[in-house]
Amino acid sequence: MNIHTGQWDEKLSEIFGVDLNSLPQIVDSNASLWRYRSFRFTPSSHSNLE
Repeated sequence: MNIHTGQWDEKLSEIFGVDLNSLPQIVDSNASLWRYRSFRFTPSSHSNLE
């Protein structure tokens, strides 16, 4: 993340081979997170955590 713009850094994503579309949306630390939740983590979806 670029601390000056508050957005994911394209150059760093290229260096580390990370697709920007796979990263979560950056929101303010005081934002209502339930509005931005795009997926739900459930232990049953990860068999190695049981």
